[in-house]
Amino acid sequence: MELSSRQKRFVNPTEERIREVAVRLFAQKGFQGTSIRDIAGETGLTSSALYYYIGAKEALLLQIMREVTVPLFEAAQKIVTGGITPEEELASLVLLHVWVHGTYPLSTHIAHAEIQHLTGEARQEMLDLRDRYELLWREVLKRGNDEGVFQVHKSRLAAIALIEMCSGITRWYRADGELTLHQLCQIHADWALGLVRATRDGSPVRATDLELVDPAAYGLLALTSGQ
Repeated sequence: MELSSRQKRFVNPTEERIREVAVRLFAQKGFQGTSIRDIAGETGLTSSALYYYIGAKEALLLQIMREVTVPLFEAAQKIVTGGITPEEELASLVLLHVWVHGTYPLSTHIAHAEIQHLTGEARQEMLDLRDRYELLWREVLKRGNDEGVFQVHKSRLAAIALIEMCSGITRWYRADGELTLHQLCQIHADWALGLVRATRDGSPVRATDLELVDPAAYGLLALTSGQ
């Protein structure tokens, strides 16, 4: 998916500051609990100046969601069209999802929790993107089943369960914790392979058996550094 001019990330320093404040406030207080005046006050702008940069508050929410979900979807597309095995696809999707959610916990939390506050075309856009992302996981699970590598009876339910498991890292991961984010990515990949009963040539498949690409290699570091 090619990013339109509306979907490109924040590049103006003032817009970037607005984004950082909005992400923090939306994550702390919720979209509805955060007013334009709250954002303006913490950025040192007047409300009218803030409208000049971002327009309506919903437009800012949509931009924040696009900034993290569009690159995630595009990277996932690269994985499933890369000509690798189903077990490598699944493990790579898990690594990517956990890495993005661990690196950008506030933005990804907002993308999941605040979609209900979008309306009209904006809401439909994000719902469609979410469904297309889930479909990529379902297709991987189906390919694994068809090739006899996975044993999954309900691929749609399994896809949802796996995505939810990986998304949960936003609620508990800490950079100063016992395990690094890289280690947690590998652990989640192992769990996912176990949950789908991944086997190859009669032996269980482990994440350490696979040659997996570092999620950062997909260009998601181009996302803004703030949460």
